[in-house]
This record gives sequence, C-alpha cells and structure tokens, in this order.
Amino acid sequence: MQTLTTIENAHLLFETRGSGPILVTCEDLLDYVCKFAPHPGKLFNEYLASEFCKIWEIPTPETCFIRVLPEHIYDIRSTHVQPRYFENVCFGSKRLPYAKDVENLFVAIKNSNSDINKIENKSDFLKIALFDMWLSNDDRNTNNFNLMLNPAENGNHFYAIDHEAIFNSNNLENGIYQINEMDSILNADLAKVLYRKSSKLNSDVENLLENVYLCVLECRENLDSILSFVPLEWGINIEEKNTLLQERLFSDQWLEETIDNFKHILSTTLINRV
Repeated sequence: MQTLTTIENAHLLFETRGSGPILVTCEDLLDYVCKFAPHPGKLFNEYLASEFCKIWEIPTPETCFIRVLPEHIYDIRSTHVQPRYFENVCFGSKRLPYAKDVENLFVAIKNSNSDINKIENKSDFLKIALFDMWLSNDDRNTNNFNLMLNPAENGNHFYAIDHEAIFNSNNLENGIYQINEMDSILNADLAKVLYRKSSKLNSDVENLLENVYLCVLECRENLDSILSFVPLEWGINIEEKNTLLQERLFSDQWLEETIDNFKHILSTTLINRV
C-alpha cells in the first residue's frame, strides 16, 4: 500500500465520538480522512479491517498510509491533537466528497420508498453485520452506524468506515468474544426499513452464508501479505499478531460461532420485524 505525504495545513478536525481524525490533502492532490493515534494498535485495526473489507467485497474508501508533516498540524493543535501523535505514519481513507453519513440521513429516508429503492447494495448491509460479528466490532451499532451512503451512476451504495474498535475494542491479545444484538446494526430500525415488504431477505442471507467460508479463507490466505505492509514504525509485533489471528480469528470454531450468532441475532431482530 502506498504512503503519501501532506502538502498543506490540515483543513478540519472531525468532531466524532471516536478518534477524531483530520482532513488533509496529499501529494496526489486528493483529500484524505487521516487517523492518528498515540498507540498505533488502533491504526493496525483500521488497516487490517479495511484490507479484509476489500476481500469480502464490502465497499470502503480507498486507503493509504499518510505522513503528516509537523507544520501542517500547527493550526489544529489541541489536547486531542498533539504533534507527537504524528511522529509515525498515519492511516488515511480517501474522502468521499458526495457521501452522506447514514446516521444523519436515516431520519430523512426512512419513510421514503424512493430513497430506499435507490440503495443498490442492500444485501451489503447484512454482509457488514456479519463482518462485524466475525471481527467482534462492537462500535458499529444502533447508536453509531459508521456507514456512509455514496452516490454512483447506478444508485447509492453503503460504504463501511471506522474499524478501530474491532476485536472487542482492541482486545485481541485478551481473547475475543461474540458481540450481542445491542452491538449489531441488525438491531437498528434501518435494517427493517431496508427489508420491509421484501422477499429478498431469505435469499440474501442464504447467499451470504454460502460465501462467508470463501471470504474468510481468502483473508487467511492473504494474511501474510497484508501484514507485510504494516509500517515498521508502528512497533507492531507482526509474528505475535499473526499467531493470535490464526488461533482466534481464523479458527473453525470461531467462524461457526459467528455464523450461529448471526443467525440468532437475525432471528431475534430483523426476521421478526419485517
């Protein structure tokens, strides 16, 4: 994955519930949402999950590593934005200039069939929910969708963003456990709106569960390559991470538990509401 360098002052500090990234312009003249952290473990999570998203064919912004020059954060320095946080390379996601935050947009579209019908990848909502369960992402939930709706020629598409809280909020070393329905977007009203009066729910679920084994297998087969691009300056013990991922994330037992959990949450939330 390429590493880009900023060329001017940061434009904006995003006021979010989580890491509070900044908006920067890089040498390719494009804007990126740049995440930084005093402890790079969260950046590792962002990178790993974004690479897995690509394998699962979950739409997500294009990513890169970003080197933020010290003089480019002068105007936004605060207790939250310290120069030392940028001594190491950061993680960047290409800005989607026309995308809208689903959480803010949902109130406007939930009663509009025409707006709902413009969403082309409704089945990806289910895929993202399963993906979150597999990675124990407890940060994408009914109170925090972490989803963007991005317009395209053939309609609007869900994009998944923000993955720093995978592994039960960055606890891979301590062991991962299944998220519950309160930590799943399947419990959100948006789920039943997407599938109201829809006969596609069963077929979408069936197709998803047929393909999940291949998605996980491909992630495992590409793990060594993915880990090889982790910046050395992050200080991540790659050998240890590889071992933990193999033992915990890629075990047959974990995948079966994830599928069972997905079916259970689906049955107690979405299926009983559409």
